[in-house]
Amino acid sequence: MMISSATLKQLQYPNVLNSCRTIGAIVARLPITMQIEWFNLAAKSFKFKRDPAFDELANFISDKADAAAAQEVYAVGRRFMRPQPNPVRPQPTHKSLYRAAILTTQIGNDRSGQIRLPIKCALCGSSHYLDQCPEFIEMPAVSRISCVDRL
Repeated sequence: MMISSATLKQLQYPNVLNSCRTIGAIVARLPITMQIEWFNLAAKSFKFKRDPAFDELANFISDKADAAAAQEVYAVGRRFMRPQPNPVRPQPTHKSLYRAAILTTQIGNDRSGQIRLPIKCALCGSSHYLDQCPEFIEMPAVSRISCVDRL
Protein backbone atom coordinates (compact mmCIF):
# COMPACT_ATOMS: atom_id res chain seq x y z
CA MET A 1 0.00 0.00 0.00
CA MET A 2 2.85 2.34 0.72
CA ILE A 3 4.31 1.69 -2.74
CA SER A 4 1.02 2.51 -4.45
CA SER A 5 0.78 5.64 -2.33
CA ALA A 6 4.28 6.76 -3.33
CA THR A 7 3.64 5.98 -7.00
CA LEU A 8 0.42 7.98 -7.17
CA LYS A 9 2.03 10.88 -5.32
CA GLN A 10 4.85 10.95 -7.87
CA LEU A 11 2.26 10.97 -10.64
CA GLN A 12 0.56 13.87 -8.82
CA TYR A 13 -2.68 11.99 -8.12
CA PRO A 14 -3.02 12.38 -4.31
CA ASN A 15 -6.76 13.07 -4.60
CA VAL A 16 -7.33 9.60 -6.02
CA LEU A 17 -5.87 8.06 -2.88
CA ASN A 18 -7.64 10.30 -0.40
CA SER A 19 -11.11 10.01 -1.93
CA CYS A 20 -13.85 8.56 0.22
CA ARG A 21 -14.55 5.97 -2.47
CA THR A 22 -10.98 4.63 -2.47
CA ILE A 23 -10.65 4.52 1.30
CA GLY A 24 -14.15 3.05 1.65
CA ALA A 25 -13.38 0.28 -0.85
CA ILE A 26 -10.25 -0.69 1.07
CA VAL A 27 -11.97 -0.56 4.46
CA ALA A 28 -14.82 -2.71 3.14
CA ARG A 29 -12.31 -5.51 2.48
CA LEU A 30 -10.98 -5.49 6.04
CA PRO A 31 -12.28 -7.88 8.71
CA ILE A 32 -15.16 -6.47 10.78
CA THR A 33 -13.03 -5.99 13.90
CA MET A 34 -10.47 -3.96 11.96
CA GLN A 35 -13.27 -1.95 10.32
CA ILE A 36 -14.61 -0.99 13.74
CA GLU A 37 -11.13 0.03 14.92
CA TRP A 38 -10.62 2.07 11.74
CA PHE A 39 -13.98 3.83 12.16
CA ASN A 40 -13.01 4.75 15.72
CA LEU A 41 -9.72 6.17 14.43
CA ALA A 42 -11.52 8.02 11.62
CA ALA A 43 -13.99 9.50 14.11
CA LYS A 44 -11.07 11.19 15.86
CA SER A 45 -10.11 12.81 12.54
CA PHE A 46 -13.69 14.01 12.06
CA LYS A 47 -13.56 15.73 15.45
CA PHE A 48 -10.74 17.90 14.09
CA LYS A 49 -12.85 18.63 10.98
CA ARG A 50 -10.70 16.72 8.51
CA ASP A 51 -11.09 13.50 6.58
CA PRO A 52 -8.72 10.61 7.30
CA ALA A 53 -5.99 10.28 4.67
CA PHE A 54 -4.87 7.22 2.74
CA ASP A 55 -1.51 7.29 4.52
CA GLU A 56 -3.30 6.98 7.87
CA LEU A 57 -5.18 3.93 6.58
CA ALA A 58 -1.97 2.42 5.18
CA ASN A 59 -0.19 2.92 8.52
CA PHE A 60 -3.18 1.46 10.38
CA ILE A 61 -3.18 -1.68 8.21
CA SER A 62 0.61 -1.95 8.43
CA ASP A 63 0.46 -1.80 12.23
CA LYS A 64 -2.22 -4.51 12.31
CA ALA A 65 -0.15 -6.70 9.97
CA ASP A 66 2.91 -6.25 12.19
CA ALA A 67 0.85 -7.20 15.24
CA ALA A 68 -0.44 -10.33 13.48
CA ALA A 69 3.11 -11.29 12.50
CA ALA A 70 4.30 -10.81 16.08
CA GLN A 71 1.45 -13.00 17.29
CA GLU A 72 2.64 -15.78 14.96
CA VAL A 73 6.20 -15.46 16.26
CA TYR A 74 5.23 -15.76 19.92
CA ALA A 75 2.56 -18.46 19.44
CA VAL A 76 5.11 -21.30 19.45
CA GLY A 77 3.28 -23.47 21.99
CA ARG A 78 -0.03 -23.28 20.13
CA ARG A 79 1.24 -24.38 16.71
CA PHE A 80 -0.10 -27.91 17.09
CA MET A 81 -3.64 -26.53 17.49
CA ARG A 82 -3.69 -24.80 14.11
CA PRO A 83 -5.11 -26.78 11.17
CA GLN A 84 -2.49 -27.70 8.61
CA PRO A 85 -3.18 -26.99 4.93
CA ASN A 86 -3.83 -29.97 2.69
CA PRO A 87 -0.64 -30.56 0.66
CA VAL A 88 -2.53 -32.56 -1.99
CA ARG A 89 -4.01 -30.31 -4.65
CA PRO A 90 -7.53 -31.38 -5.64
CA GLN A 91 -7.91 -32.44 -9.25
CA PRO A 92 -10.66 -30.89 -11.38
CA THR A 93 -13.72 -33.10 -11.47
CA HIS A 94 -14.64 -32.29 -15.05
CA LYS A 95 -12.27 -31.66 -17.91
CA SER A 96 -14.88 -29.32 -19.38
CA LEU A 97 -14.43 -26.92 -16.47
CA TYR A 98 -10.71 -26.84 -17.12
CA ARG A 99 -11.18 -26.24 -20.85
CA ALA A 100 -13.78 -23.52 -20.20
CA ALA A 101 -11.28 -21.77 -17.93
CA ILE A 102 -8.65 -21.99 -20.65
CA LEU A 103 -11.05 -20.60 -23.27
CA THR A 104 -12.06 -17.66 -21.11
CA THR A 105 -8.50 -16.64 -20.24
CA GLN A 106 -7.77 -15.24 -23.73
CA ILE A 107 -4.16 -14.30 -22.88
CA GLY A 108 -1.11 -15.60 -24.71
CA ASN A 109 2.05 -16.86 -23.04
CA ASP A 110 4.75 -15.02 -24.98
CA ARG A 111 8.21 -14.46 -23.46
CA SER A 112 8.17 -10.77 -24.37
CA GLY A 113 5.25 -10.21 -22.00
CA GLN A 114 1.59 -10.92 -22.00
CA ILE A 115 0.06 -10.23 -25.39
CA ARG A 116 -3.68 -10.30 -25.80
CA LEU A 117 -4.93 -12.64 -28.46
CA PRO A 118 -7.86 -11.54 -30.56
CA ILE A 119 -11.15 -12.22 -28.82
CA LYS A 120 -12.98 -15.20 -30.29
CA CYS A 121 -16.39 -16.47 -29.20
CA ALA A 122 -16.34 -20.18 -28.35
CA LEU A 123 -19.87 -20.63 -29.75
CA CYS A 124 -20.01 -18.72 -33.06
CA GLY A 125 -16.37 -17.74 -33.63
CA SER A 126 -17.03 -13.98 -33.87
CA SER A 127 -14.93 -11.36 -32.10
CA HIS A 128 -16.73 -11.12 -28.74
CA TYR A 129 -16.83 -13.02 -25.46
CA LEU A 130 -19.28 -15.87 -24.94
CA ASP A 131 -21.45 -13.93 -22.49
CA GLN A 132 -21.92 -11.21 -25.15
CA CYS A 133 -22.80 -13.61 -27.99
CA PRO A 134 -26.28 -12.93 -29.42
CA GLU A 135 -26.84 -16.66 -30.01
CA PHE A 136 -25.83 -17.47 -26.42
CA ILE A 137 -28.04 -14.70 -24.98
CA GLU A 138 -31.10 -15.97 -26.87
CA MET A 139 -30.67 -19.53 -25.54
CA PRO A 140 -32.76 -20.62 -22.54
CA ALA A 141 -30.85 -21.18 -19.30
CA VAL A 142 -30.85 -24.99 -19.63
CA SER A 143 -29.34 -24.77 -23.12
CA ARG A 144 -26.70 -22.31 -21.89
CA ILE A 145 -25.64 -24.72 -19.16
CA SER A 146 -25.33 -27.62 -21.60
CA CYS A 147 -23.44 -25.37 -24.03
CA VAL A 148 -20.92 -24.37 -21.36
CA ASP A 149 -20.58 -28.02 -20.26
CA ARG A 150 -19.66 -28.99 -23.84
CA LEU A 151 -16.86 -26.43 -23.86
